[in-house]
Parts: sequence; structure tokens; C-alpha cells
Amino acid sequence: MNFLSCLECSQCLKEYSFLEIHNTCSCGYPLLVKYDLKELRNKIKKSALREREGTLWRYQEFLPVISSNNIISLGEGYTPIVKVHSIGKLIDVEEFYLKNEGQNPTGTFKDRGASVAVSKALELQIPAAILNSSGNAGAAWSAYSSKSGLDLYVVMPHEVQENCLKQCYLHKAHSLLCDMPMHRLGNMVDKLSKKLGIFNASSFREPYRVEGKKTMGLEIAEMFNWELPDVIIYPTGTGTGIVGIWKAFSELAEIGWISQKNPRLVVVQFEGCAPYVKAFNENKDKCDVWENVHDALGGLRSPKPRCDFLVLEIIRETKGKALAVNLKETINIQYEVAKNEGLYLSPEGATTVMAAKKLRAEGWIKDNERVLVVNSGDGIKYLPMIDKPDVPIVEDEDNVPEDW
Repeated sequence: MNFLSCLECSQCLKEYSFLEIHNTCSCGYPLLVKYDLKELRNKIKKSALREREGTLWRYQEFLPVISSNNIISLGEGYTPIVKVHSIGKLIDVEEFYLKNEGQNPTGTFKDRGASVAVSKALELQIPAAILNSSGNAGAAWSAYSSKSGLDLYVVMPHEVQENCLKQCYLHKAHSLLCDMPMHRLGNMVDKLSKKLGIFNASSFREPYRVEGKKTMGLEIAEMFNWELPDVIIYPTGTGTGIVGIWKAFSELAEIGWISQKNPRLVVVQFEGCAPYVKAFNENKDKCDVWENVHDALGGLRSPKPRCDFLVLEIIRETKGKALAVNLKETINIQYEVAKNEGLYLSPEGATTVMAAKKLRAEGWIKDNERVLVVNSGDGIKYLPMIDKPDVPIVEDEDNVPEDW
């Protein structure tokens, strides 16, 4: 069963048909997928999920793909939530949990958006697409496009992570590296899309990527037995993830699967690129362009997010916060988690643990509150950044160093 209703502008609320190909609203703002939630509530119960597969497609009624024949899946989603005891003790948060998105097929949460959006592109008979990416989205979309037959063009910054570039190459995406800031890459892709006559699949330039990210929120609710945490901390570049999680909770509340009480949503960024933090602290409704991006890695190098107004609204609506953390401190806590929990987080994901530590020290996170942080990707994708360890080489057991 499918409960699609329409596509709705996130700003002016103008509606569009979900049977047609659309990018943004005529006013220029992103479109969001709307569902007939009253009908969904009448037809689907929580118990229906019990016997379903462990992928994001277990929530098919909450997703925009009409025919299951069009689903392109590599087994993405339904990533674990684990209690991280030693790190919780270190930062003085007893109920401290981590959702590990690094277990997705290409190593990041970007697989969620790619799976749903590429599936919808197949359903809408879109033959080719172009997008800009800091790396991980390009890698994810390349993998799903190779399986679906979508002809994909990816534009990335020249300093993109080597692993991401190799993934794009292996999956035969048309890749292009550019020496310019990320927000200018977006403008370039807008122009190339029109010039080449191909679909623009960049973040918030099409409505379906957010729907894939939304499944993180659905999983959080289900895995916590429909009792949401008090605080959720999320690493944020453009903001599709935080919008998706908020959208999931809004829909679940409307159909009565969870209470109306929302967690406090925290956006975390690096100090060297923190447009959301600056706008939030200055009580602005939109972000200024962040000049001189530095000491910011991967997906958090986003100097001018496209859906800034909605993300800032979500933070304030949920009584959340926007917080910037230091890169060096974040790398240190990344190592602490690896040594104590066996989890090697991406630098972006490690920002959430650093943010939790700071917020607890400030008293913003209170005693006995349940806190969830989201690790957006597998740290193994960043191994080329780490120097080769100085490890002894021996010929036999008699040459093992005494201090080994």
C-alpha cells in the first residue's frame, strides 16, 4: 500500500503532483513529500513491522516509491543503536547511546537517501542525474546508480577524500573535481543540469533524498520502543539528515505511534565551518555564507546550506541547540571511542560525542537524560589521513622488544 499525497513547498506550501518530475518549487524553495497520514493510521499498525526485513524498506508505507519493482536496495538501513558505556561514563551521561550509520553498504548514512531517491528516479523514468557532493553522497549515489542503470554525473571538491573518489570511479560515475567552495559547486551543478538537460539530484534540489534520511528517525523510534530519547545530537552539513529525522517524528506523532513530545535536536558543526551555529546564536532565520572554511572535514564543509531556514526552525521548535566543536579535540575523542568501545567513528560522527561532552559539562544535558548521538559514517573511509604506525618488525620470537 502507498499513501503518497503530493509534493509540498517547504516555504509557500504550493502543491505538486508526485506523478511528475519536479526539483524545487517555482518560488525556489525545496519540496517535501506529503502523505495521507489519516489513511495510513487507519491501515497500518506498529505490529506490521515485526516480521519485516532489516532494511529501511521495512517502512515502505512511509516512503515515496509506489511499486516495489522499482526498489534499488543494497541492504541499507536498520543500523544498530548501541549503549556506549565507557564513553558515557567518561562524559558523565549514564544513558548514552550511539546509532552507527557506518554499517551502511558504502559506509555512510548517505546510502539511505541514495537508495530512495535512485529508486524514485527509476520509477519516474529519469535516465540521468547530476549532483554535487563533498564525497560520501557521490560514493553512495554511484553505487546505487550502477545497480539501477541511472547515468550519474558527480561534481566534487578537488580535496575530496581519496576513498570516496575511488568509490565513484569503481561504480563508473562521471566524476569531476573542482577548485571552488561547496556552495559554488552547487551553483555550477544548477547550471550544468540545465545545460546538459539532466536531472539535478543535489541536496534539497529534489524531494526524495530526505525521505531516505527520514528512516533514521523511524528506526530510532522503533528501536527505543516508541519512547524517544531526550536529546539527539546530529552532525550537520546541508541538513538533510536533521530534516529527515524531524519529519519522521512529526509523521509518527500525527498517526499516534509516538507522543507529541519531541527530543531536543542538536546540530553540531566544526568551528572552521559553522554557519548554522552562527545563525542560531545570532537569532537569524537564514545562514550567511561562511567565508574561509578551514579545519572542517567531509560532509561538514558546507558554507551555505540550502535548507537553512527549515533546519533553524527545527532546532528552535524542539528547544534544541547548534554547537561548534574543535577539530583537534574531536580527533582525540574519536581515538578514545576507538580504544574504549571498539567503534571507529568518522570525524563527522565523532563531533557528536564531543558535543555531548561539552553540553553535559555546561549542564544543558541534565542528570538521567537519555542521549543519542548519530555516527554518520565509518572511520575506515578516512584511514588515508592517518600516518602509518611505527610498529616493530621482527624476524623471530627472540627479537621481540622488551617494552612490546
